[in-house]
Amino acid sequence: MRVKLIERIEQQHIGGSSTNKIRSFVVRSGRITIAQNRALEQLLPKYANLTEIRERIEHIKSTGNQVNLEIGLGDGKNLIHMAKENPNSIFLGSDVHLPGIGSTLNSLELHNINNVRVLVGDINDTLLSFGRIFQNIFIFFPDPWPKKRHNKRRLINREFLDLIAKKIKVDCKIYIATDCKDYATSILNVIEISKEIENSEGSWRVSKRPSWRLLTKFERRALQANSRVYEICCIPKNID
Repeated sequence: MRVKLIERIEQQHIGGSSTNKIRSFVVRSGRITIAQNRALEQLLPKYANLTEIRERIEHIKSTGNQVNLEIGLGDGKNLIHMAKENPNSIFLGSDVHLPGIGSTLNSLELHNINNVRVLVGDINDTLLSFGRIFQNIFIFFPDPWPKKRHNKRRLINREFLDLIAKKIKVDCKIYIATDCKDYATSILNVIEISKEIENSEGSWRVSKRPSWRLLTKFERRALQANSRVYEICCIPKNID
């Protein structure tokens, strides 16, 4: 039942996509708890209804408030924290991994958070459903795919930034964090050569850690391993 539900929701969100495309993720079976499983079956239709999401976005736009997007939910804590701090804005959280989606759904229901909605599926496909609406985009600790032969799977590349550029408002900011030096260098490079996006701090510069971001489990692991966290902030270069 859960698999069929996920497939139906994902199909609604992406409307079909090329099977030849290199994905930035591998959907692993993983261990799903009873609570996560129940959330996927009972709460996903409530928080991932694309028609309802579009209606909410139109309402938010009419009030002048923000539509924000976090790509990669993790355990959902950072997304929910931002939503609590900005109750008049809407936050969309995108992911493909079922345990993280299930945990996020449970937290949304537990804390009665009504300004968060969930997008299921590859963000490259999901974004095609939206226009130029996003005020802030957050990409914290995406899979670094550290092996050289896997670098082509990295989410943030030139094509992805070109797609993002078509979906953001003129004063949008895109916040990125990674603890992989090679990935950070790659990201800075694609920003440097992009015709659509530029570094808010200047060429090849990293930014300060935003004070409003929670210490995520991925960041905590990085710090425990004495790894440096690279913060990157970029903005649109030209929007007609």
